[in-house]
Amino acid sequence: MCNLGEELAVTARNVTTLVDGLESERLVRRAPHPTDRRATMVELTDAGFAIAEKMLGPFHEQVTGLFRDLAEEDRRELLRLMEALLAALRKRGQVC
Repeated sequence: MCNLGEELAVTARNVTTLVDGLESERLVRRAPHPTDRRATMVELTDAGFAIAEKMLGPFHEQVTGLFRDLAEEDRRELLRLMEALLAALRKRGQVC
């Protein structure tokens, strides 16, 4: 939940309120973190996943279409560059 607050740029109290609401609607559930007893994970339920898929599906299709327009060689190069950027972010501790 801490990471959610950071990503959304809101306080822990705001995250708790948001998760409480989503949990009451059975869209998410809290689960213990597998390695950190202090942390709580938030997981989508099947209903939450279905709503996310419905909301994000059209956007996902548009983005996928953009990548389909690239030549295979360009897609490979883009992937290589994105992996390099991700590695650099991980090295800086800015991404898990």
